[in-house]
Amino acid sequence: MCLYRRNWFAYYPIFIIATFNRETTCFLTIVYLLAAFRIDPLPKVLVHCVVQLLLWIAVKSALFCLYGGSGGELFRNAVMNNIGRLSDPHMCVILSSTLGFLWLPAMFYARRIKDHFVKRSLLVVPVFFVGMFCVGELAEIRIYGELIPVVLPAYLLILREVLCESGAKDAMV
Repeated sequence: MCLYRRNWFAYYPIFIIATFNRETTCFLTIVYLLAAFRIDPLPKVLVHCVVQLLLWIAVKSALFCLYGGSGGELFRNAVMNNIGRLSDPHMCVILSSTLGFLWLPAMFYARRIKDHFVKRSLLVVPVFFVGMFCVGELAEIRIYGELIPVVLPAYLLILREVLCESGAKDAMV
């Protein structure tokens, strides 16, 4: 909500704290870039993206310095492992089912979404899938839960649009 409302005073502390918990906060920067591009002045967009990137790198580096000796790695290349997993048709069904299949109508019916921020933020979904394909474990379906704040509002806006259309048609009959 802070990003949606561009409440930077609240957003940045939350972003830092969230990054200690989840490194996928880097996708919030991409959401902002996608949503603000050609809406906000480009220098402002770039400044916010650079600040977020630097904060993310600082937190990620601090965590690696603190806990890197415990067998962790800064980045893990999971591409080959995930390519092997995709050869299993069962895995493709599991991936499609992430987020309760809500991402499918959200992506295919995005044109029905009138809210610019919500519509543009959906563009992060394929970016997220590619990113997680590179560094994540496809079988860990929980990682896709990070997309709930992006996909659920989009789905609900589409559902509202469809229900309003349906109600208007029913009223005509």
